[in-house]
Amino acid sequence: MVKRFILIPLMMMWLCASAQDASKEQVSWIVEYVSIDSLHGELIMKATMDDGMHIFAIDHTADFGLPTFFEVSSDSSYYYTNGPVLQPDPIIKEGNFSAPLRYYSHQATFKQAIVTIGKVPFIIKGNINYQACNDEMCFLPKDVPIKVIVRN
Repeated sequence: MVKRFILIPLMMMWLCASAQDASKEQVSWIVEYVSIDSLHGELIMKATMDDGMHIFAIDHTADFGLPTFFEVSSDSSYYYTNGPVLQPDPIIKEGNFSAPLRYYSHQATFKQAIVTIGKVPFIIKGNINYQACNDEMCFLPKDVPIKVIVRN
């Protein structure tokens, strides 16, 4: 009985320590708007991954890992998105999966074309959904809200 009282708190401490390590941010995002001219711009979404971490490409289709997904809302009073989110060429790794792994390590910059109607300021809102993995495991998918104020 006494062993149980000792074992249970030890297990709880181990679980808490594991959860804290798993919740550590493995990927950081910087999102900004870059003006091309008075009516056109790009929403730049840059991911920086910790050493040993990676995220999957938008077009990742293997049965392991989730593709990165961008949702950028349009506001017809101020702007609309123009075409799909563009991604850099991913690393492609063959393996025992349903399709090759398509992923990024270190850094990846994604771009969404934006067309404005010329009124400023306005706010671009959206969401980034991604799953970070290392060579041993994948972490739970995360959502990162996007909110960028465009002034000119």
